[in-house]
Amino acid sequence: MKKTKILRLLRFIKNEIAVDLTCVRSKFFLFLFNLLPDFYSVRFVKNLFLVFGGCKINIWKTYIRSPFWCDQLSSLTIGSNVFINRGLCIEGLGKVSIGENTQIGPFCKFTTTNHIMIESIFVDKVASVILGSNIWVGAGVIVLPDASISNHTIIAAGAVVKKADGGVWGGIPAQKLRINVANQPPE
Repeated sequence: MKKTKILRLLRFIKNEIAVDLTCVRSKFFLFLFNLLPDFYSVRFVKNLFLVFGGCKINIWKTYIRSPFWCDQLSSLTIGSNVFINRGLCIEGLGKVSIGENTQIGPFCKFTTTNHIMIESIFVDKVASVILGSNIWVGAGVIVLPDASISNHTIIAAGAVVKKADGGVWGGIPAQKLRINVANQPPE
């Protein structure tokens, strides 16, 4: 019985060390990314640091302005033709997927971890954040854990989003303001 408890503890420690090493690698390459000057001509080199940190990204067709923060680069996937303005903060260890032709305004925050209470103890609940294609996210938007933003969506500045399914969304919490986005056929 003691042997199984010790083995279980050793497995737990091994998994924790693996996660910590991945986080250290991620933070190191993110530090190098933020260290380089924010010029469009060096975006390839900066994006290469994100790839080395574990991010899945097209280094040629993505432009991310620094500073950029992410707890776990290996859980981040970024599509082609994406522009991310300065100050994006991705918190938590959940998966974050950003679709193609997406533009993200300055100082937005994506959270993938929430706390739930189980028998008077707070426990972390990890969820994912998924952004579809052709999305425009305004300045200062907060995207909550387990959020899903579908294709052809505009999120107004300062909104707090849990779910958006096309059209124009804004407010706290985000509500649909318009049904369809300009230059898109009505659904």
